[in-house]
Amino acid sequence: MDRSVKVWGVGVVVCAMVVVMMGMLGAATARAAEEEHGWLSVDINEVPDDLRAELKLPEDTGVYLEEVHEDGPAAKAGLKNEDVIAAVDGKPAPTVEGFVELIAGHKPGDVLELTIYREKKEAKIKVTLGKRPE
Repeated sequence: MDRSVKVWGVGVVVCAMVVVMMGMLGAATARAAEEEHGWLSVDINEVPDDLRAELKLPEDTGVYLEEVHEDGPAAKAGLKNEDVIAAVDGKPAPTVEGFVELIAGHKPGDVLELTIYREKKEAKIKVTLGKRPE
């Protein structure tokens, strides 16, 4: 048997394996895209230093609600612009990046208890996470 035939045959097998692996990756990506993530419909930022000091919040805790979007899950739960979320389900709320991951790690319909500060007064609010519109 000619060596070029063997090499060509190996090349075909490798190409076929790559195509199969790409197909599996594509299917996994499609499944991940179909997963639904929790959504609040808010714009958040780090808690301003002066407010953090007044509330005695640790530096790596909490998010500041810049804007609560009308008709979103956060607004329906009663959250307002300038609220500070200090805890989620009794655990300190992470700062911005961690908070986004925390909320996205839940599914639409999940209910979370948020400990917030509004005008320097603590309150607890239950929010039912929504599904982000497409």
